[in-house]
Amino acid sequence: GVNMEEGEGDGFVEAKPGASVDTESSKLFVGGLSWETTELTLREYFSQYGEVTDINLKYDNVTRRSRGFAFVVFKEEESVAKVLDASPHTLDGREVDTKKAIPHSIHQQMKNRTKKIFVGGVPTDMSEETIRKYFEEFGEIEEVALVKDKGPEKKRRGFIFVVFVSEDSVDKCTTITFHDIEGNQVEVKRAMPKEQVARGGG
Repeated sequence: GVNMEEGEGDGFVEAKPGASVDTESSKLFVGGLSWETTELTLREYFSQYGEVTDINLKYDNVTRRSRGFAFVVFKEEESVAKVLDASPHTLDGREVDTKKAIPHSIHQQMKNRTKKIFVGGVPTDMSEETIRKYFEEFGEIEEVALVKDKGPEKKRRGFIFVVFVSEDSVDKCTTITFHDIEGNQVEVKRAMPKEQVARGGG
């Protein structure tokens, strides 16, 4: 039976290219941990939701005490969803905070965070009310800016800007590029601050 195990071990070592990217989506952040909680406790507890491949409990470099948060990596992405569905969780008598860990690529996007989106392909007769009602599903709106021509007729142009109260609304909204508003397909993008556009263009 020994050969069998060796074979399995080999399979595990040969990580597929891009394996590290896969772990991003099956990674769970756990915060508010008790100082008593160890990696072993975490592994035992979270294994009920699926196979745990890695536990990374953060310690203070000086005191060597737990900093009260950890990352748990599951083999399957759906295990993370199961954990979140079952929250709140209690470990060692403390109610802990569980969230999907934010992949590094999204941290990069955070730097370009904006509360404003660009919406293209908007019929010029679509009312501001309709637009507002649709985008309010993603969060509270500060303003809907209809773009008009500079000419005397001030005709409306086929794109608008929506400013949300929170950047989170923009993050939610821009996960989909094409939105359907009353049968009209419109394109949604983050509105880049002018200085970023200027730098990018130069």
